[in-house]
Amino acid sequence: MAMVALLAIGTATGLPSAAQDRPVTMALGAPLCVERGAWSDCYEPVGEAVVEPGLRSVKVCDFNAGDDMRVGVKYATSFLFSGVIKIQAPQGGCESDSVIFGRITHVRFCYGVSWGSGFPDQCHESAVLGS
Repeated sequence: MAMVALLAIGTATGLPSAAQDRPVTMALGAPLCVERGAWSDCYEPVGEAVVEPGLRSVKVCDFNAGDDMRVGVKYATSFLFSGVIKIQAPQGGCESDSVIFGRITHVRFCYGVSWGSGFPDQCHESAVLGS
């Protein structure tokens, strides 16, 4: 009989701080990506983005400080003339942003190698929220 050890996510798992605040328990080797918030997208093992319920805040996290991959999110809001907003997570950490006026209406998770201060070049399909 195979034995599977379950670990509560935290510093004991050796996962980066970006994954430590997840309210789940996982088996060793289990996926890091779980559906959360009003919308979430993930590219395992690189990182994830989550839009919180209420569509007023977004958080993007990089799971691995030791690789060349970067993660970011592009989003637009219902506030007129806001344009596309981009946020990028630091290596092995998270970055958050909030909307004061309006709500997040479109969001797109991006990942890849970014050269210099460039934004990651590969993006998943854009999602329309709150429709």
